[in-house]
Amino acid sequence: MMFIERNDIDWKEVGYLRQGETFNYDYTLTLNEPLASWDVWDYWERERIESMRQHLSKGDILFDIGTESGWCNLVYAEIVGPENMVLIEPTPEFWPNIHALWYKRFDIDPRGCYAGLMSNITTDTRKGSELNSWGEKYLGPIVDRNKYIYIHDNSEQIPMITIDEYVSETGIVPDAITIDVEGAELLVFKGGENTLRNNNLKLFVSIHADLGLRDYNIAAEDTVSYLNTLGYSGEFLVSNHEQHWYFKKD
Repeated sequence: MMFIERNDIDWKEVGYLRQGETFNYDYTLTLNEPLASWDVWDYWERERIESMRQHLSKGDILFDIGTESGWCNLVYAEIVGPENMVLIEPTPEFWPNIHALWYKRFDIDPRGCYAGLMSNITTDTRKGSELNSWGEKYLGPIVDRNKYIYIHDNSEQIPMITIDEYVSETGIVPDAITIDVEGAELLVFKGGENTLRNNNLKLFVSIHADLGLRDYNIAAEDTVSYLNTLGYSGEFLVSNHEQHWYFKKD
């Protein structure tokens, strides 16, 4: 893993989601190298984005659980408005990337940030506004590749919080949640049971069936069934590198 100083970032404009056989794209993203040279921008997670565009509206508060290196949320922010985004990511090394990419595109702050793991338990001792801030060293150099922090192997002792606790402490109630947490989807939703029960949320879920079984002994249908018990019905979108679903209340 290598780090790139802010002044040395090589920025490049990249077309995202190609329109048929044309050279037109739904989005133009300004990304850092080597991310910009990824070879999947024509099609990556098209069905998920199309579902989000269909079901989300400007003004919806969107929790992005698993912001990763910070490019997907740029697209989500175009849909709901950047001021309505809550960025949630446990990996400390990603926060400079998230910050750099965000302010390269927007001149407005997100609604919130949480530097930690969303889970079914809370270990985070921070309270109130302390839970709503950019990750440590967010102004530092960016990282040139992906690294992930997992609930099941949290050797770095990253703080964890439930959705319900985060909502209670910050007062930020989501209208929608997008979640990509490498197999721990059910644990995150169990930590948000009250929020899901008491609100009519729109849920965009990446279910990692293989990682769920390997790391948590959770089958994909376990997550689907749990959301069903809370009144949410699922629309299966596509399966490629993971299963993509959209859930809404019946």
